[in-house]
Amino acid sequence: MTAYNETCASLGGVFWAYRMFQLEPKAEYFDILERMMLNTNLAALSLDGKRFFYENMLRRAKELDYKLIWPLTRSEYILSYCCPPNLARTIAQSSEYAYLTSDNSVWTGMYGASEAQVKLENGGEFTLVQSTDYPFDGTIRFTAKDVKVNAPVHLRLRVPGWSAGGFIKGIGADRELTKADAGTYLDILVEDLQNMDVQLSLDMKVRYTVANNMVEETVGQAAIERGPLVYCCESVDTHAADLDDIYLDLNAEFTPVEFEIQGRRMMALETEEYAIDRSEFDRNALYQPLKYHGMSRKHVRLIPYYAWDNRDYGEMRIWFPVAYTV
Repeated sequence: MTAYNETCASLGGVFWAYRMFQLEPKAEYFDILERMMLNTNLAALSLDGKRFFYENMLRRAKELDYKLIWPLTRSEYILSYCCPPNLARTIAQSSEYAYLTSDNSVWTGMYGASEAQVKLENGGEFTLVQSTDYPFDGTIRFTAKDVKVNAPVHLRLRVPGWSAGGFIKGIGADRELTKADAGTYLDILVEDLQNMDVQLSLDMKVRYTVANNMVEETVGQAAIERGPLVYCCESVDTHAADLDDIYLDLNAEFTPVEFEIQGRRMMALETEEYAIDRSEFDRNALYQPLKYHGMSRKHVRLIPYYAWDNRDYGEMRIWFPVAYTV
C-alpha cells in the first residue's frame, strides 16, 4: 500500500534494458522492458490519458488512518514534473521497441500489431507486417508486403521467458516450442520475402508468480499473470466483503473474457476463489483470538493491472494469500 515504485524508475528501467539489448541481444532484456512497459508504465496513466500516478502501489485499501505523500488515486496535476512528460515521450517512442536490425537480421522486441519499413545491409527492402491481438492472444503472424528488394532475411523471434510452450509454423520452420526455448531468440531464415508467412504461437496459460521470501510483504502470497500481463482484482469485481478475505485456490480454473473499461477493450480473467468466513472478526482490533469458521467460494474477476483505478474508488490487490492443500 505504501510502495514507492516511482513511474520514472520504471521508465528508466526501459531505457536501460533497451540499451543493454543493443550491446548484447538477449531475450531477457526485452522480457524486462515489456514487463515494465505493459504493466507499470501503462498503469501510471489513466485510460483517458488525463491522470497520472507518481507512485504505483500494488495494493489499495478502502481507507487509511494516515495520509500518504502521494494520493491513492491518479492526479491530473503532479508537483513532480518528471513523470508525466517522461511517460508521454516514452509511449510516443514505443514503436522503437518493436524491432531492431543488425546485418541481415530483424530482431523482434515488443510484440504488437504493426507495420515497419525495413532495409537491410544485403539490400533487402520491404514492409514487415505483424498481425496479432497480443498481449491478449499469443498468436503472432509475420508477412511482408511492398517488397522492393527480395533478399534473404533472418527473422529472429523472441520467445518470452514466461512462455512454457507453443509452436512456430511457416516456410519449413514448423516446430513445437519447449521450456528450453523460453527466454531465447529463434532464427528463422526467410529466403523469399514475397511468400513470407511465419506464425509464432505462444502458450498463454494463467500462472502464479511468487517472490523471494526476503520480500516480507508477499510471503505466503502469489500474483496472477497471463502472457506479459500482471493481473489484479478490484473490490467491484468480487462479491467478497473485503479483498483481504480472498485466498487463492491453486486448482481454480480461469476463463478469459472480453471486458471493457471506459470503452477500452481488454482480456479479463474470471474464476472462483476461496473466501474466508470472518464472522466475529474485528477488523479494527490490533490483536484478537483466532476463530476459524471455514471458507466458501466467491466469484472473482481479475483485470490487467494497467487498467485499475479507472472506475469507482475501492480496494485493489495484486498479491493474494495462497490456500495450500495437501
